[in-house]
Amino acid sequence: MDCDQRISSCSLKERPPTVKEAEQLEAHIRSLERLLHAVDPALDLNNLPDPDTLVSNAERALQLPIQSLAVPKFQPEIQAAQTDIEEDYFESQLSAVLTGMHGLKIAAKPPVTDIHWTQSDKTQPMSKFIGLTVSPDQYIGPNSGLSMADPSSLGIPRLHVWEFGTLYPVDEYLRLRHDDYISGANCFYPAPDLEEALIKLYFEHFHPFVPVIHPTMFRGLHKSGLVETNSTFRALCLLMFSIASRWSTDPRVQLDLTGKPQLSREFVGLRFAHAGLMILFRPAYNRATLLHLQAFVLLTIVSLGAHQLSITWIFIERGMLLAQECGAHREVHHLWNTDPIQDYLRRQAFFYLWEMGYRTSYSLGRAPLVEYDDFDLQPTHVSRGDPLGIFVNPFSNISPAVREAHVAFDAVRVSLFRLGSLKHMLRLLLKMEGDTKAPSGAGSIKPLKLLVDQLNLNAIRCLDKIPPAFKRVDIEGPAEMLMFSVRVSTYYSQFQMLIHQTLFNYQDDSPDRKATSPNPHINTCAEFAISSIQAINKLRLRKMLTEGFHWLPFELIVTVVRLVCSIRKQRASISPRENQLRRDNILLAIAIMDEMAPSVYTAASYSKVAKIMFGLLDEEDFSLLDSLKSLSGGQQREDQGLNQLPLRDSPTVTTDDWEKDSLDPVGFSSVGFHAAALNPSSFPALHLPSTYLPAKSTPSKAQNPTLA
Repeated sequence: MDCDQRISSCSLKERPPTVKEAEQLEAHIRSLERLLHAVDPALDLNNLPDPDTLVSNAERALQLPIQSLAVPKFQPEIQAAQTDIEEDYFESQLSAVLTGMHGLKIAAKPPVTDIHWTQSDKTQPMSKFIGLTVSPDQYIGPNSGLSMADPSSLGIPRLHVWEFGTLYPVDEYLRLRHDDYISGANCFYPAPDLEEALIKLYFEHFHPFVPVIHPTMFRGLHKSGLVETNSTFRALCLLMFSIASRWSTDPRVQLDLTGKPQLSREFVGLRFAHAGLMILFRPAYNRATLLHLQAFVLLTIVSLGAHQLSITWIFIERGMLLAQECGAHREVHHLWNTDPIQDYLRRQAFFYLWEMGYRTSYSLGRAPLVEYDDFDLQPTHVSRGDPLGIFVNPFSNISPAVREAHVAFDAVRVSLFRLGSLKHMLRLLLKMEGDTKAPSGAGSIKPLKLLVDQLNLNAIRCLDKIPPAFKRVDIEGPAEMLMFSVRVSTYYSQFQMLIHQTLFNYQDDSPDRKATSPNPHINTCAEFAISSIQAINKLRLRKMLTEGFHWLPFELIVTVVRLVCSIRKQRASISPRENQLRRDNILLAIAIMDEMAPSVYTAASYSKVAKIMFGLLDEEDFSLLDSLKSLSGGQQREDQGLNQLPLRDSPTVTTDDWEKDSLDPVGFSSVGFHAAALNPSSFPALHLPSTYLPAKSTPSKAQNPTLA
């Protein structure tokens, strides 16, 4: 019914807003603040221009004739008066809305600062809305499907928190039978000598990269016999053993579930991972703890090289659900803030799960369980000198220089987390990219470019805060520094490729643009792809690749896809030398994946896909999806493509302009921008957008001569 024609007053206007509506409004406000801050961190969020004024001025400007731009001298005073009237009207409307809320007092927002701009006030318990199985102080975000009204508000009696009463017969049966079913996996726990060796390997090789476990605290819990009384701790240990097995030469780590030895390195740690998985997914009736978060981080990493991406996604989202249940997503929480060590560890675990979940969801085309405005947790606050003892290794002796590198990289890891937080802009970027392809969206490419340029600038600022030693990939340096620098270089390169790929169809409409001028954003993607491949290749040359880096095939296939797309899109505009350079790096990425293939299944799978794409580079009319459906039928084509070019150990990607000791880790300062995210920035879906890899493209005018 039209409110202007109603007889009585509008009932909706008389109803006060609910607490849920207020919470959702607050969440949307915080989300918009983060969006504005990501676009321009220098914006004063307390002094933004009036959008109504901007819109009305823009509409009036469109209605004015062109000659009206020559305004008389008195025009500014008239416009100022009109602006004052509009502002007064807006303030009066806002006041009327607030007074019509029947006494609902809305506290003034605290000043927004650079330090606390992402934090919302969640220090008080949520008494009206709680999660399905959590107490009010463990409130799940407003976008979560687990938010519901307090049962008491619906007339439903509430049980005591975490008190579920008598189990139903089916629950009891499943719980008992599940225990019987997994009892056979108890024999998968390693013998004491192997157990001790695997723990030592874990904290020596893996812990510095993923510090979600406190070494000294773990040692105390392990010695206390907790592994026999706490199933979650037992699962955590088993997953640690599975990861550490990649550095072990003991034949017992290659036994399958039947106890038979297997020669393939893909079976390394299989028994341990299987037993840990069975324990974690058993029916449980206890609350989530830090042990659950730690275990699901390790389970997710183990699954990256062994399971389909959809299985990994299930593990990640299960871990994120447990993080919400125990309140690990909240900055202020009495269960976490009282213990600095647990507070540090839950931050590490949460951000690893969140970032991997966001990338995996993006690759699968799914919505992540936890959106960016569903938590207010900040990355770890790093203190100088490792006062918490996170990098103290009680299981083996490490040199002071190595420990110093581990401690220094902890601050770098936080910078990477902050860079990765910009990935929540990806959905907006993809939406704007889709709008540019619409019939009426030809003019919307400029806002997309402005946003990409701003994100690029913010990424540069994040990189500038990282010490130069971690930005220089030195193949002759210490092993730890090489791995850390490769991590920084590839992470940064993947983020840049992620944002610049949205402008593959960008065309500069400036008058002085040449008709054959190449797209700078495609060039940027190609250069960062080459940089990422070259950095990973240095791990291969140092014989450090096939042990613990089983997530790298995802990153390598991303670079291959973007290099293939760049060649197809620019075959008529790039030089023969640049064309050959990109092809050589595709071959190098394939060689790296082939070297990892015996121990990582995804490396073998992605290598086949990359070979097919390489073989189809010069085809004029083809279907990539049809080729992927029949890998065996395309084997001959793969071989022909691979035989076209000689494979070099290290393609010539450096020039005399790149100084050996340059502080620019990727060496692209001369390209037109300064030297700028939970792991690769995105896991690739194995299909190419039609705009990236057209079925029919312009034949190349240049031949494909090999480099001298």
